[in-house]
Amino acid sequence: MDIDSLKASKKTDQLFLVCVDHYDTSHATFYYYKKEEKWELVLQTPALIGQRGMGEGKEGARQTPIGEYTFGKLMGIASDPGTIMPYHQITEDDYWCGEQYYNEFVDEKTMDHSHCTKENDEHLIDYTKPYEYTAFFNYNKECIKGRGSAYFFHCFGTHDYTMGCVALHHDIVKYLFTIIDEKTIINAIAPNKDVDAFHPVNVGKIMVGNYDFVPCTPAGVMELIKESGIDVSGKECVIVGRSNIVGKPQAMLLLHQNGTVTICHSKTKNLAEKTKNADILVAAVGIPNFIKGDMIKEGAVVIDVGINRLENKKLCGDVEFESAEKVAGAITPVPGGVGPKTIAMLMKNTVKAAILNKSK
Repeated sequence: MDIDSLKASKKTDQLFLVCVDHYDTSHATFYYYKKEEKWELVLQTPALIGQRGMGEGKEGARQTPIGEYTFGKLMGIASDPGTIMPYHQITEDDYWCGEQYYNEFVDEKTMDHSHCTKENDEHLIDYTKPYEYTAFFNYNKECIKGRGSAYFFHCFGTHDYTMGCVALHHDIVKYLFTIIDEKTIINAIAPNKDVDAFHPVNVGKIMVGNYDFVPCTPAGVMELIKESGIDVSGKECVIVGRSNIVGKPQAMLLLHQNGTVTICHSKTKNLAEKTKNADILVAAVGIPNFIKGDMIKEGAVVIDVGINRLENKKLCGDVEFESAEKVAGAITPVPGGVGPKTIAMLMKNTVKAAILNKSK
């Protein structure tokens, strides 16, 4: 097989190929290739795909969608086998949604899932054999209803076919999870289609202020600030959280608006001293009610990016709203604050990507 002839080979140094002799079979062959100086075949093993073979992905087709995809979330009912990428151990609260949050992972501890009938959802922990180790591959990231959902890479189940996923022997999946490299996956994303702005090219563009895409949550925060008539220039801006998805890009966007930016994190000393100096405070630490009212400057703008579910099933943010509301000049609620803006920014990035690629 001439791997160098594949477009995907130009973007990565790890390739998983699923090949069939004819499109209407559920039996396939899986190949793992790795590139050092040249492409080498590391593994070849039997695989199972959709009951009706390969084809166009759509809801109910029972076909594995033909195409080139990167991996999303790595997860499993079993404990972390030693992955390089972040791994989530599946709990009773975890679903893959086919309704309200179509083609999205839902954790009932942090998301309001009450409007779903769950008839079309997968309660992940119920799939004990196939989902011992599983990973979503990024098909239908736009979450368009009817186009298909819950396409996974997982362990063999009880049938000699899947509903559209790709299945391998348990031991093979476990091994592959230990060698899948997050850097390789991100690098495989085409920068001009990278609506999450994770690719190094887009990260670099954000740094210099000449960007096509911005991560959706930081972009949503900036829109909230703009629409509220708040001038960032000269303001003390404090961000609690330093993730690649929110904290770091948020700092750059505020800096581009001439804010004086401080990033705080788990190792920051005298955190309350830093937050109380903020004219604009962005909380993105992922801890329920972490920022209290006595940590906030009188009249400050408080933007709560966090979303958490308490033991009583109520949603809350990273900011203790009741105490913060008494001192803040403006504050975003949870839910209903940053979340809807994040979704709007994802749609904006998707439309922009379509326009950029149409013009090429």
